[in-house]
Amino acid sequence: MAAKTYLAGLDIGTTGVKGMIADIEGNVIGLAYREYPCVYPFPGWVEQDVEYMWGKICEVCNEVIARTKVDPASIRSLGISSQRGTFIPVDKHIKPLMNSIVWSDARADREVKWIEKEIGADTYHRITGVPISSMWSFPKMKWYIDNRKDLFEKTDKFLNGQEYFLYKLGAEDLSTDPASITLNGMMDIDHLGWGRELCQRIGLPMELLPEMGTPARQVGTVSKKASEETGLTAGMPIAIGAGDQQCAAIGAGITREGMAEITIGTAMVMVAHIDSRKADPKRMVLIGGSGIPHKWDMEGLT
Repeated sequence: MAAKTYLAGLDIGTTGVKGMIADIEGNVIGLAYREYPCVYPFPGWVEQDVEYMWGKICEVCNEVIARTKVDPASIRSLGISSQRGTFIPVDKHIKPLMNSIVWSDARADREVKWIEKEIGADTYHRITGVPISSMWSFPKMKWYIDNRKDLFEKTDKFLNGQEYFLYKLGAEDLSTDPASITLNGMMDIDHLGWGRELCQRIGLPMELLPEMGTPARQVGTVSKKASEETGLTAGMPIAIGAGDQQCAAIGAGITREGMAEITIGTAMVMVAHIDSRKADPKRMVLIGGSGIPHKWDMEGLT
């Protein structure tokens, strides 16, 4: 009889990380969870220590393997979903230059007013598919460029959490995907790519952003160092998944137009799958990339 094989997943959320091992049929074999805190340096600011988070990710990987007693060599691959709208400036050695700036951070009120005046709500929504908000990465990246010139000079890339932790696991491909950058607020929603016009307006060189790929693809293999830290087998394929809400929608079976689901976590989000780009003249709902390549999702968020 053939040896049983498994799949592993990590959901790297805002308040904690969950690890899971499932069999090929999708039956969950075991789970593990660790919390990590946010940091609040000033009123309205929300950051996270990504190295501390990495330590918790390693703990979860080791624990779920120990709980299930699964041979790590029988795990065929690992996929990741992550919180959206959180970014990490890193140097040319992929070392964080500061804590990540979390999606719920509200430091960029002045930058939001600049966007309203200089770009305009209609133009911004037409390009990005989302209304203007201090929640998105775009105004906070402008804040970083304008207020942390000392760090901006050293910045080689702005990574989302998913790309950074995939790098820590061993990925050499640091590209992102449309489903992971929906809350970055700087996407060309028609073409599911970066909004070059918006980036130019805030003085953000395109080479500082990850290249755009599709969700659900292999981006590398577990490195020897990551294997020692996580208990996962060196050389095991690792895959970029998508943003957490898009992955939740697919997990709930939301794979065709006319279907929707609600997730209640740090935020409450309703996700509906759409096969083609839609427009909201009232600028209330979010239009973003789906976890299904070359498709879109429509979201309500509170």
